[in-house]
Amino acid sequence: MLFPTSVLLFSFLVSLLVGTLLLYLGAVLVGIERASLGKAAVAVLGGGILSIVTVLLLFMTPLSFLGPILGIFVSIWVVKEVFETSWLKAFLALLMPLALFSIVLFLLTLFLGISLIPAAIFHALF
Repeated sequence: MLFPTSVLLFSFLVSLLVGTLLLYLGAVLVGIERASLGKAAVAVLGGGILSIVTVLLLFMTPLSFLGPILGIFVSIWVVKEVFETSWLKAFLALLMPLALFSIVLFLLTLFLGISLIPAAIFHALF
C-alpha cells in the first residue's frame, strides 16, 4: 500500500524534529560550545543527505561494503564542521542520540511491556 504524500512529509518532519532535538541535547551534554537547534537541524539534514549519497555512490561497486562505514564518517564530519568542534566531540554528540533512543526503548519495554525486537524477529522469520 502506498502512503499519501502528506503522511510521508509528516513522517519526514517528525524524524527531522526528533533527530534535531536529540543531536542538540547530545551536543550540549558533550560540551560543544555555541550549540543551537539551527546548527543541529543543519547537521541532521546535511549529514543524512551526504551519508545516503555516499552509500549510494558505493552501492554498485566492489567496495559497497565500505558504504555504511564511510557514511558514518561523513555524518561525523558534517557534525564536526557545522558545530566547529573536534572529531571526538562530534562522534560523542552523534552517539548520544543513539544512547538516548536505546534508553527510551529499554524504559518502554520495562514499564509498558512494549518491545520492537520481537516484532522485528517475527517479521524477519515469517
